Amino acid sequence: MKSKHKVADVLLDRKTHALIKSMRNPPLILTKVVGTAILLSGARVRRRIDWKVSQKFLMSNALSEIDVRTVTKSTAKRAKTVMKKYGVTEKKCKYAGGPLGIALFHYVSGFLKLWDEMGDDHNLDHVKEEMHAFRRKVKKQIRNEEEKQSKHEIELRTLKELNSNLKRNLTLVTSFQRRLSCV
Repeated sequence: MKSKHKVADVLLDRKTHALIKSMRNPPLILTKVVGTAILLSGARVRRRIDWKVSQKFLMSNALSEIDVRTVTKSTAKRAKTVMKKYGVTEKKCKYAGGPLGIALFHYVSGFLKLWDEMGDDHNLDHVKEEMHAFRRKVKKQIRNEEEKQSKHEIELRTLKELNSNLKRNLTLVTSFQRRLSCV
């Protein structure tokens, strides 16, 4: 996911580490978006995620381990409910946590969007198979196009040789005509 790398970059920043460590009672929106990210990561947590757990999670860079195949329907539903219930938006996240809040918002919302796009089928094996079939089809098309190109190159060489032969013959005929006219 694109936003994962942005979150990782923000978490590696020293200012972000200092901000996370210094916050004793962060804004509600930040705690909710962090809690949702923890929930989606598949980490085993209690029903309520407190800020100390959130701090440890953020400092451990556990976000790099989120996998859409490991998230259950109930977890995704719970994450959506939290985001909706608390009205978590990009603007609110920016106000609550600056770059960290924005990065986490895009991370969670991007993940949930991907989840929704996948519908009920979160097993990626069929997608892999479709990709392999598409790849085989493209390779076959490329081979066919390369064969056509090869044939065209042969025809082009033949035409160039014919053109060269015609020029040579024209030169010979022209010189022969000159000799005849001189006689």
